Amino acid sequence: MLEYKNLCSIFAKCLMALALLSGKPAVAGIVMTEAEYVLLPDFCKSQGNVSNQYFNKYYSAERTNRWQAIMGTNFHHFHHYCWAIVFINRAYKEKGPKGAGGGALKSAIGDINYVVDRATPDFVLLPEVFSKLGEAYLLANDDTSAEKAFRKAWSINPAYWRAYVWWADRLFRQGKLKEALTVAEEGQKNAPGTRALDVLVKDIRAAGRKRVQ
Repeated sequence: MLEYKNLCSIFAKCLMALALLSGKPAVAGIVMTEAEYVLLPDFCKSQGNVSNQYFNKYYSAERTNRWQAIMGTNFHHFHHYCWAIVFINRAYKEKGPKGAGGGALKSAIGDINYVVDRATPDFVLLPEVFSKLGEAYLLANDDTSAEKAFRKAWSINPAYWRAYVWWADRLFRQGKLKEALTVAEEGQKNAPGTRALDVLVKDIRAAGRKRVQ
């Protein structure tokens, strides 16, 4: 009987490994609408664990194989990041006193940290992952944690401009023009020609001139 149970356990583990390698779902995923699934980035649709309800409908072997090759072992965990995107999008829609600080954001932050804790140092999406974590913390009004996440993003890839935009815009909206300009200009230096940064720098400087008048 013990030998039989051991064989069953080994067989189950093999099935899960095959599911991960094929991109087919090994876990149920979270419940989401088709509209939420369609809005997800292309790499999210390459992994079955994101949503077994819609994976087969939008399945592309070429896409799954391509992202498996790009992500390596990180492919097995990144569905948590895709779930976090869904939760953050939901948090933007929440209203009332419970707002964006409710369960959706807590789930998002937890899922992103799950990916961070298991990511290899060379994971190509790490700057995006940390930037999204910063965005979640901004929604939760935790600016200290948000800044740490954004700085981590651009320390991994100084040219990842979105992290600069998020943090500089937050500082700008708080009236911290000098700090905002420093961050935005650092972004310009590392990601020259980025329109979002160019526009933000222009707006910050204009606000500074108005303050002096």
